Amino acid sequence: MLGALNLRGSVVPIVDLRVRFGLEHAEFTPLTVIVVLSVKTSIGRSEFGLVVDSVSDVVDIRADELKDAPDLGETTQLDFIDCLATINDRMLILLDVDVLIGRDWDTSDPAILAGAA
Repeated sequence: MLGALNLRGSVVPIVDLRVRFGLEHAEFTPLTVIVVLSVKTSIGRSEFGLVVDSVSDVVDIRADELKDAPDLGETTQLDFIDCLATINDRMLILLDVDVLIGRDWDTSDPAILAGAA
């Protein structure tokens, strides 16, 4: 957890996706943003903020545009990849945030999330 913020009276834990993915540290820039998501954890739905390098676009994706993620074998290291989509010659990887973030918090102390539930 990178920190927390107060969002309309609720405490929202902040997770740095670079750290979560095991990537090298990058300095925050004016393009760095926090995306707030509702994530399912073992104690219910909680708000989380994800620090990302930037947001380049927001797109609507129809269900018929989604493709299954490639079979990566028995690994659980990449089981948060939900599906793929191609939009305007760009491949998008859609992540299952409930798996990506929720799994890490399922073993944590529920008191950490008490303000975010």
